[in-house]
Amino acid sequence: MVTEDVTVQDVKDRLIGLSPYLEQVEDVERIISDNIQAATDRFERELEAHVSGKVVIKMRPHSGLVKGVDYDIEEPALDWTQHKLRTLPVFMMRRRPIISVERVSMEFEEDLQILDVPQSWLRIQKNLGIVKLLPIATAAAMLTMEGIPFLPMLSRGWPWEIVPQFICVDYTAGYEHPTQEADLRDLRRHLAAQAALYTFEDIQDNVVSSVSMDGINQSFDAVEQRLKRRAERVEQFLDEWKKRYRPPRMLII
Repeated sequence: MVTEDVTVQDVKDRLIGLSPYLEQVEDVERIISDNIQAATDRFERELEAHVSGKVVIKMRPHSGLVKGVDYDIEEPALDWTQHKLRTLPVFMMRRRPIISVERVSMEFEEDLQILDVPQSWLRIQKNLGIVKLLPIATAAAMLTMEGIPFLPMLSRGWPWEIVPQFICVDYTAGYEHPTQEADLRDLRRHLAAQAALYTFEDIQDNVVSSVSMDGINQSFDAVEQRLKRRAERVEQFLDEWKKRYRPPRMLII
């Protein structure tokens, strides 16, 4: 697991200069552990990636499956837009990178399924978290009517542009072998720095400082300046990661 390699000591090492004051904070290891998790949550939101190990995700899981046993997270199904009836459908998963895609299904609900998409149709860009459908062979011909591929019943009978929560994708995201991923070493380093930033704020709230405690004030000032430079490097790292591993966003002006 990626974040298991970020330890409490890693964060303490990035707060050198405040070591004597860490001991004054009650339950400091719990505070640091909480901040490691907070930093992880922030990285996952910013990077739209899963960096805390491997996770099994299901959309509209069957009633017989047990969360925590058969899968880890339930996500809402993806919308289908009518223009995709005439173009190859492309779906962006909410977590990346993709390790594997177990199932893609077109269904209105669990008991009203239209199609289980064959694995041979799937084209996956794992780092970007993109799943494309490429209908091939006899199955594609069976779904074609009047030259319009993909579920002609929708194009002829569905009056709205969007079919909400129609595409269900079961997939596994994260990293199969995180310790072998070179990029993750850099990620862990910056994640520890982010946790140190959070912890620094907590220490300031917990350790009493005053005019008569110049030593503490000077230590805080020195560490704060160093952490500000680290914060800039963290932001730079996040921007670089997004450019490499997150699909570009298109805005309509």
